Amino acid sequence: GWVLFKSGEAAAAAPVLQRVVAQVPKEPLARYHLGMVESQLGSSSEARDNLRLAVSSGTNFPGLDEAKAALQKLAAAPQSGSTGAPTT
Repeated sequence: GWVLFKSGEAAAAAPVLQRVVAQVPKEPLARYHLGMVESQLGSSSEARDNLRLAVSSGTNFPGLDEAKAALQKLAAAPQSGSTGAPTT
């Protein structure tokens, strides 16, 4: 899943990483990967939830700093919708 994401295939990576998280829900690296994919796909609420779980795990995983930065960026974004599109 992460390889797909890094190759620019976020839409293909999402279901793969969702299955991984379903199998190992407490694995912070899996939550981080899924959160980054969801963020890129515009699923801000889901991304926030997964990144928050990853960062708050207390585990020092590869990408922890990137996860924190992405979480801060998402926290600063409006939470009116998950698509990121302006509402009227």
